[in-house]
Amino acid sequence: VHRREDAPAEWRRRLRLVVFGHSHRPEITWDGACMLLNPGACGPRRFKLPLTVAILRVDGDQVTPEIRGV
Repeated sequence: VHRREDAPAEWRRRLRLVVFGHSHRPEITWDGACMLLNPGACGPRRFKLPLTVAILRVDGDQVTPEIRGV
């Protein structure tokens, strides 16, 4: 799967978290109960996008995402 839109709808219904990337654009969105997370990029700067990483805090069934600039 190269883009989140390419993930089969059945996967998106069953999964709770999909981590994707390549665009270097940080993003947290939801597709129903499934969190779609792009952490961005923290390597050499490309384009004019910020350098970012994602932090996931997991507590039981609860997942809390945070995107931080580096």
